[in-house]
Amino acid sequence: MNFQTGNVICSTNGKLSGGEFYNCDENSIQKFVGIYSGVSIESKTRRDEVFVSKGVIEVNVSEEIVEGDYLTTGLDGKAKKANSSTFIIGVAIEQSRLGKVKVALDQRYLVIK
Repeated sequence: MNFQTGNVICSTNGKLSGGEFYNCDENSIQKFVGIYSGVSIESKTRRDEVFVSKGVIEVNVSEEIVEGDYLTTGLDGKAKKANSSTFIIGVAIEQSRLGKVKVALDQRYLVIK
């Protein structure tokens, strides 16, 4: 696993157990399990400490994001702005800076009109 803190992480089975983890891409939103927290994975480490799926966390982004933008999976484990109806990972709570943005995680399907 080659994850950077803040990467958007998916699993082959879409769960925290029993699958292999990888950096999400544009087509893997339904396999999203969380944001990599930087905690190393060891046999006794709880997966929800490693891959955060609730609360507020800094996420790597591939484009400029402004407060209120809804985010979905992009390329190479980075999030991008959701421009059409899709599953989202959450909403930006501030403007992005240096390729990162704070996100209130809230995975759900969103209809964008």
